[in-house]
Amino acid sequence: MEFQSVHDVLDFAIAQERMSQQFYQELSERADNSAVREFLLKMSREEVLHEEQLCSLVQEGAADLTHEVSSEEISAYIQSMNVPNELDYKRAVKIACEKENASQMLYSILSGMVESELVQQLLKMLSKQEKKHKEFFVKEYNRIRLSEN
Repeated sequence: MEFQSVHDVLDFAIAQERMSQQFYQELSERADNSAVREFLLKMSREEVLHEEQLCSLVQEGAADLTHEVSSEEISAYIQSMNVPNELDYKRAVKIACEKENASQMLYSILSGMVESELVQQLLKMLSKQEKKHKEFFVKEYNRIRLSEN
């Protein structure tokens, strides 16, 4: 997969945000803790907001990339989007952590590849939000592991 323009990248990111919405919705149904369930539903809503923000960039005619983006540069992001059909809650939380880490990385990489300050700011903001999400999932994963012992 080669991205020729910022629109290609944004279209890809929008599709992944949609998949993440569904993933967090389904994961919330598996959560055994009501606070975690609420957080996952909040995550799903935040992914809707991310999708809307990315769509607004497309509608406003986002800037060109300063150089070509190859799949190698974002391979971790692409790989993290593959979610098995069957998985337990612990594995789902681990995947969520990987997804959020990869999303953080993708938005960080992309922010350095666009000329528009507006686009850069949005991508940096999304990267920071994904980092916070990742931190939650790391804590939740550790909580699960500790409760198993």
